[in-house]
Amino acid sequence: MMERYGIEWEHLGTHEKHLSVLDYKKQEREKEVAALGAKIEQKQIEFDVLSERVLNYDKAKDELSNLEIELDTAPKYQLPEPEKFMTAKAYKTKMAEPVVRKLKQLVKTVLARCFEGWDNYHRLNTANAQLYRTNQRLEKVNERLTEENKILKAENKDYSLLRKVFGRKQIDDLLEQARTVKGRKRDNTRSR
Repeated sequence: MMERYGIEWEHLGTHEKHLSVLDYKKQEREKEVAALGAKIEQKQIEFDVLSERVLNYDKAKDELSNLEIELDTAPKYQLPEPEKFMTAKAYKTKMAEPVVRKLKQLVKTVLARCFEGWDNYHRLNTANAQLYRTNQRLEKVNERLTEENKILKAENKDYSLLRKVFGRKQIDDLLEQARTVKGRKRDNTRSR
């Protein structure tokens, strides 16, 4: 018994080094909020990447508009007037076939870019939907944690008020008694 009281006496001044339950919960919530902040930062990076893709899509759209104008007005895509005394066969080989080859190559390039654009668009929509769902989940978790933090702050104020009114020693003694009772109950349930 003396040894037990001696140990308690040795630890008598260390109760302030230990966190109260409310402080512990508050620290855990702060860790969760920090983890959520890291997730939000990661999602922001993903959003920036997707925004860049959207800008690239807009640039490609503008390039297609410019290409359409160029097809209508650029001399290299227009059939020139035949020279004097030129046969139809000569006109076809010298004038029409080079323009047709350029147009065929242009159509192939445009189709390849178009399919690439559609693929990127669908990927962008999929990623955007995932980000939206993740963001909604994070908002709900953040709301819950914010509410818990408000409750913990209020409980911490109440706890501080009790310490002021009843004194630190009396509150610490009550907490120690409660911990001891809880420990005994836990030990009793384990021994059964």
